[in-house]
Amino acid sequence: MNQTSAEIDYLIDRFVDVVNTGSREPVDPDDTPPSVLVGEPNEYDNYNWRIKPLASIDWVEPLEKRLGFRIPAVYRSLIARYIFPAFEFGDIFFFANTPEGTAFFEFRDRLFADPRCPQSCWTAAMFNSAVRGCITTNPSASI
Repeated sequence: MNQTSAEIDYLIDRFVDVVNTGSREPVDPDDTPPSVLVGEPNEYDNYNWRIKPLASIDWVEPLEKRLGFRIPAVYRSLIARYIFPAFEFGDIFFFANTPEGTAFFEFRDRLFADPRCPQSCWTAAMFNSAVRGCITTNPSASI
């Protein structure tokens, strides 16, 4: 069944709510851009973080051009509307999606970081499968 963009956005908004209201591992501010940090540092100088909306995400279309295909709608809804640090959700690792970029775990850079996997490795079907796995792997998420 094909979902409308409004249904997909609703699904992603629910996912964001689940992540933001759940327990999250504090992050090191040296490895995490300030745009996603919240509050004051804890006793170990680490910060809490949130997935945050950002109206002007301008790196999705250039990334799609470089990939040679449009990012699947579910994952595109997340990365085109929200910023976040690298994080784990259940068994899934999400690369960061930030305006500043990160040194090691920025999604738009990590896709092309392994020289053993040329751009042709990233087919739309393979990407779509990985994205759907990310969104549906954790049944306790109540999405």
